Amino acid sequence: MLSKEKRNRTLCAPLLAAGIVLAAAPAHACYTVHVDNQSTKDIYTVWSADGCAGIDHWDFLACNQAKVSAGGSKSYNYKWGVTDPSIFLFQELTLKDKPKRQVNYAYDRGKFKLDDGNLKDKASPGGCGGSYTITFTEDLRTKWLD
Repeated sequence: MLSKEKRNRTLCAPLLAAGIVLAAAPAHACYTVHVDNQSTKDIYTVWSADGCAGIDHWDFLACNQAKVSAGGSKSYNYKWGVTDPSIFLFQELTLKDKPKRQVNYAYDRGKFKLDDGNLKDKASPGGCGGSYTITFTEDLRTKWLD
């Protein structure tokens, strides 16, 4: 029979190990969202989600931002634990003035879709390991940003 002290140490070791693993988890990438700019002009992309403690933009916290050149692409790896991801595309991006025109994407039923206000099942990806691509075309640019 183990003494009470040894029994407590035996029970604490697995709990401590589990705590270390859980504490380290948010530092790792969970899923990736690529923005493929197939339009003829540069765009500015802001990756946002609840749980990002990044760049303070107008009315949301951004996880990351990047200029995506015409014909180019950029990616962002969302961290474990963030929810309700959204991607915002702008023709111009300044920190002082909120752009008047933007294109929003949200996760809905297995992929990121253009959010025109009619998405019914916006959510977060169901787990880690996914890779998603948003393809921004010239037609979308002229319809939404011009």
